[in-house]
Amino acid sequence: MLLSIPTTQACIILTPARAWKYLFGIDGIFGVNGKYFDQFFQVREVLEILLQSYQLYYLSHAIPERWINSLAVSVVVLNCFGVVLLDTLPGFQHKERRLGHLLLDITLDLTCAVVIPLCIIVPYLLVVDWSTGVVPVNCYRDGTEGSVADLTQQLARVERTVLTKLIITHCPALVMPPILSEFSRLQSLETYNCTLVDWPMNAALRQQKHPALSYVYLMETDMSAFPTGLLHSEVPATFNNFRIYRSNLSVLPESLGQLWANQNFYAFALERTDVSILPRSLRLLQSFAYHILSNPIVEIPDDMFADARPGWLWLSGNPLRRLPSTIGDTSRLEELLVEWTNVTESMPWLLDWLAARSTEPFVSFYGSPICFRLSDPVNRYCSWYQESDTSSLQMEYVIQQRPL
Repeated sequence: MLLSIPTTQACIILTPARAWKYLFGIDGIFGVNGKYFDQFFQVREVLEILLQSYQLYYLSHAIPERWINSLAVSVVVLNCFGVVLLDTLPGFQHKERRLGHLLLDITLDLTCAVVIPLCIIVPYLLVVDWSTGVVPVNCYRDGTEGSVADLTQQLARVERTVLTKLIITHCPALVMPPILSEFSRLQSLETYNCTLVDWPMNAALRQQKHPALSYVYLMETDMSAFPTGLLHSEVPATFNNFRIYRSNLSVLPESLGQLWANQNFYAFALERTDVSILPRSLRLLQSFAYHILSNPIVEIPDDMFADARPGWLWLSGNPLRRLPSTIGDTSRLEELLVEWTNVTESMPWLLDWLAARSTEPFVSFYGSPICFRLSDPVNRYCSWYQESDTSSLQMEYVIQQRPL
């Protein structure tokens, strides 16, 4: 037996779809064919004109261009009288007149909301210097050598307060330009595949000029001497990361450690160079990570790390005959990599450090003769090659990001 639902009850049950159609459908209360369309439209137009008049007042105070203000006034005036003009035009049916109201309203609203703002902002966009925070200078692509004139021409177009990272690549005769001192927000400077002919003091990195500088990487960069522009005691206090990777540099200045004694380095890296002797002044250098890798260094002075408190100590790839006899403070030492060296025996500080460890440290002597001494306690750290003699960076990714 089927039960019929009373009509009065069915009328008061409205689904969301029915409610939407009842209110906003083409024949709904607010629809274009609704019997109250004209009244609602007129009320909305009055509110819109009042709000636009308020905007006009502030626009006239904020925008000096008269033509933009005139355009905005024209939109409001046409909005006032456009409805009246459409209603007085003969030959239009009621529905056609309503459609005309909507089309006119859409056109004027787009002009007010899109066209006028574009008229205001486009002139500013055309004069803005869109300098990026990272500026690559590729001498190969630019067809230049890397002279002072070449780099000055490139950097003169860069906003002085925007540049934070400068990457100079593939320059066969690089000379650092004095304009470098004008970039006060410079945080990092990299060279890659360059021959550094000169880095004079008038292009030096100083605390006064570069208070935010963090790191300098000289990668695949040949140089006949250590850069003069870095060899002074006024380097920025924030300078905490220095790296030379694959270079023909053969001598570190004796004064380097003294000049940088006040720096608190995170990493000091000397990798794949021709440096065979470490100056004793490096004892004054304080760094969390020491990456002294794949240089022709036969001996490290016993007191080189006497005052150090390293976290990472990488000495792999050097023809070291023995480890330094002392390390100042090993309490935070986590990584010790001495792979592919000529080290034949351990040191007391090394055995004490390993014995005091409560957790397994990251240690490897892979490829070093000490691994052939089965009685040596470090023999257990000879099984896993960590490839630390290649680089402390993943250079394959760096190379991919520095194409010709």
